[in-house]
Amino acid sequence: MLTALTSSFEFLNVKIKVSRHKIMLVSRRCLDRIFSIVLLAVVLLSWGFVIYGTRIAAQWELEKRQQIKQQQT
Repeated sequence: MLTALTSSFEFLNVKIKVSRHKIMLVSRRCLDRIFSIVLLAVVLLSWGFVIYGTRIAAQWELEKRQQIKQQQT
């Protein structure tokens, strides 16, 4: 039984079944580029979260130090 979106890898071309009546041929190079772009997007998003989290943690630490400094004076 075929699903709405199936893929079969062959030597040079990749067949992607879009619907029951249309088949789109995508070259392996094109598919590799699409996968590379998706991987790059995932990596950039991950680093964005890391940088944002580091910024928030540093801001919390700075606020704690300012509160301690104010209590000491």
